[in-house]
Amino acid sequence: MNFFVLALCFYLVTIPDLYYAFFLFVFLILFLWIRFHQKKLLFLFLSLFLLNSVSKLPPPALDLSKDFSVVTIKKGYALASNRSGTIVLYEPEKLHYQDQIRVHSSRAIESLGNFTLFSFEKHMASQRIYEQADDYTILAQKDSIKNRLYDNFKSKNDPFFMSALYGIHEKESMIASLGVPVLALLNMVRSTIKKRWDPRKAQWITLVLAVWYGSLFVLSSSLIRYILHTFGKLLFDDWKHQFSFFVIVYLLMIPYGSLDLCLVFPMLSILLYRTGNQVWQLWINTLLQAFYFRSIDFFQLLFFSFLRKIYGLLLIGKLLVPFSLHVELPSWQWKVYPNVLIFALFLFWLFHWCIGKKRHQIQLALIITVSLLFAPYISPFFHVFAINIGQGDCFLLVEPFNRSATMIDCGQNLYRDNIEEIVFPFLEDRGISKLDLLLLTHDDFDHSGGLESLQNKIEIEQIITDSSQKLPYPFMQNLLIDRVAEDENETSLITYIQYDGFRYLFMGDASANIEQQLMDQYTSIPCDVLKVGHHGSNTSSSKRFIDWIVPKFSMISVGKDNRYHHPSPEVIANLNDVSSIILQTQDVGALHFMTWKNHLFLETDAGYYGYQYNGDT
Repeated sequence: MNFFVLALCFYLVTIPDLYYAFFLFVFLILFLWIRFHQKKLLFLFLSLFLLNSVSKLPPPALDLSKDFSVVTIKKGYALASNRSGTIVLYEPEKLHYQDQIRVHSSRAIESLGNFTLFSFEKHMASQRIYEQADDYTILAQKDSIKNRLYDNFKSKNDPFFMSALYGIHEKESMIASLGVPVLALLNMVRSTIKKRWDPRKAQWITLVLAVWYGSLFVLSSSLIRYILHTFGKLLFDDWKHQFSFFVIVYLLMIPYGSLDLCLVFPMLSILLYRTGNQVWQLWINTLLQAFYFRSIDFFQLLFFSFLRKIYGLLLIGKLLVPFSLHVELPSWQWKVYPNVLIFALFLFWLFHWCIGKKRHQIQLALIITVSLLFAPYISPFFHVFAINIGQGDCFLLVEPFNRSATMIDCGQNLYRDNIEEIVFPFLEDRGISKLDLLLLTHDDFDHSGGLESLQNKIEIEQIITDSSQKLPYPFMQNLLIDRVAEDENETSLITYIQYDGFRYLFMGDASANIEQQLMDQYTSIPCDVLKVGHHGSNTSSSKRFIDWIVPKFSMISVGKDNRYHHPSPEVIANLNDVSSIILQTQDVGALHFMTWKNHLFLETDAGYYGYQYNGDT
């Protein structure tokens, strides 16, 4: 039993996300104490967890003087390694496995962080890969059977082969992430051999075939897990020892793979199989889909065992008799909304299940399921998001229970469609299918350039472009309706919002001239959260104005290393003089303010958190 518990401890302390790891830490501490009462195990686990928490430091800089070798090819990029670490290479279509690469220059991998949206930077960081090559040369291309096979299958332009054999997926799914076609094929071979020879011999033959296959194609994470699990069955008779072996060795081989679906899925499947309760197994598989893909595909869920065999047969058929067949599975998808609180509830359920307490398990499962399906519609909080679109503005305001959704600006970008790639997926992830109100502060590309694209994506009930237009909500008002404007920026809507005892001031690109007119026309404008004017340019946010409103939080929506050099050091100094907490999207990613009855909670994509009550930080 100690070996089994040690494997679980080792798994939990290798989780790279400290916030999820913390919840798991509390769960296992309680489990170990209640189930085993062993202080030595508790001390060991606590020591490992603390060591893991303080050891998450970036690796040393890559040594570009040493050549790299291509180790992985994916859709849109490749990975190459030398002894100092791994680097991202683009233009993978000209690369082959084990090509020798000379990297001339590199830079940090950068992505726009927006909470639930995919971030390539975070994805790579989870594998401790932080740099991408700006300029590289292919010194030598490896001539091998592996590369000849790769060229052959690539020339067929068959997405099924590239996904099944090389892990180059057109679209991520549970089937693809688990490496189902290849593993199903290996299982079918093993079952056939078992009919003629004893099971142990079948295991050995399958193990050799799996290793041989990995040398010819790709030794993927799912295949590594399969090989280790098969080898564990040959080494041990006890299922707990088999389980412990493949978990520990997998994490030693892939240190940052603790959250890989190809590891988590079989781990939970093995543990739940021992209960004999197929309903709980199906429910856990549903949760895995929800947390990994933010949707539940009921077709894949209900027919997973059948699909596994079909994909195995399809791979055999296409390898033996090449034919073109595009497989498009029916999709019975339901969008879901997982979060850390739901994860904590799941651990609470898992704790009851582990210690054998069946009371409240069904009630907890129902609460978790309802929360997943309807989280945005049962949230009592008022939300303000600063969506990170780089050098531009886009803010989202959502009333409790999704009562209304308001967007302030929808800036566009010359090199990508912000609406298609960022804004619309962000709305989808929050269950927003209609915008009740869109405020366009002024006619600049980085503020209103995404209007047409947004209208093509989502219904917009009302658009306001002029401060004289009446706002539909009592908590929202436009300020300085009468003003003297000298340019387009000075026509910016200035919107003041009061909700749950907190005040927000959105300044658009208004200049110091407009700020002076505000001070002349209004006695005071109390402000908790300021959207700093003109991305922090020194044409706005004068010292006198900042001293007058004294914002507690200051949002600056700005692109990293932008050519305008926003924000201005002068503006930063003005904000620092009043002890305002400065939040730049280029530094901390998207921002999220959440309020409820005089309580304000702040989170950023980079993992910073804050709290304020009744104006006292």
